[in-house]
Amino acid sequence: MFIDLSRRFGFVAKGLVYLLVGFLAAKAALMRSGGVNDEEGALRQVLAAPFGKVLLAVAAAGLFIYALGRLIEMWKDPEEKGKIWRFESLLSAFVYGGLGVEALRMVLGMQSGGGGESESKEQVAFLISLPFGHWLTIVIALIAIAMGLQELYRALARRFEDRQAIKGVSDSVKPWLLRLGRFGILSRAVVSLLVAAYLLLAGIHRAPSEARGTKGAIESIRQYPFGVWLLAVIAIGLTAYGVYTLVEARYRKLAS
Repeated sequence: MFIDLSRRFGFVAKGLVYLLVGFLAAKAALMRSGGVNDEEGALRQVLAAPFGKVLLAVAAAGLFIYALGRLIEMWKDPEEKGKIWRFESLLSAFVYGGLGVEALRMVLGMQSGGGGESESKEQVAFLISLPFGHWLTIVIALIAIAMGLQELYRALARRFEDRQAIKGVSDSVKPWLLRLGRFGILSRAVVSLLVAAYLLLAGIHRAPSEARGTKGAIESIRQYPFGVWLLAVIAIGLTAYGVYTLVEARYRKLAS
């Protein structure tokens, strides 16, 4: 019972982070300048709000709990999804655990002045500097691309796999929730694929400056034809993913 409640609390924290990221991206699309932010930037927005430290401390706890839940899922694989899914769970635990650490640092007044894109480039620079580092970077990027494509398949597959995971919702509402989930997962997958593609280019060219985090990937959408409109669609999609994650917190059937 406690594990189930703690995992649902983690879903709430994750959902709120994506809601903020989607809101900031939407703001950027409407204003046509600035405003795009990543998960870390969303946490800074929370810190600036009234009772920001309290809210951020709660968010940090939720992110840690979510990361712990993904580690448990990686170890037990309760739904028997296989090795690729275990690796995805490990990566997710690493990402959201790191985000929880950053949130805790902000609460304690220890946040770094850089962060965001500059920190992403520094991490890639360190990776490339290792022996055979650019090859390692390429491999990691290809794995990330494979995972992004898997998310695309999950969103676009004729039989949406979350159909059986959402319980306790009326038959009239459930199809709309599943459409929301498809759209949200699709949007997140597009952003993840962009991040992975830039990482691949950085590895191939041995140029850390070509790497981009979530913020940089979202901002890069502007350069495409109808970029502002594409950015608006992605922003709505990320917001949808945040809403769907909150729905999961309440109605998802969690395997024990």
